[in-house]
Amino acid sequence: MRYDLFRNQGGVSTDYTKVESYNGKDRQHTLTILNDSIIQGITYKFRVMAVNAYGSSDFSEEVNVGVSSFP
Repeated sequence: MRYDLFRNQGGVSTDYTKVESYNGKDRQHTLTILNDSIIQGITYKFRVMAVNAYGSSDFSEEVNVGVSSFP
C-alpha cells in the first residue's frame, strides 16, 4: 500500500499535480521552493489518495496550507 500526495498550483487553481508517493516506511518528502516551485505568500491545497493491489481510494478532503517566510 502507498499514499500519493497531490498539490494544486496555488491560489484559485483547481489543477492538481502528484508531488510524491509514500509507502509508510521508506520515503519522506519536504516541499521546497527549489524542488517543488513553492512560492512564498501563496496558499496551496493538498490531498491524498491511498493505492493498493485493489485500486485507488477517493481523494481525501483538501487541506489548505499557506506559505510564509521565516524571520
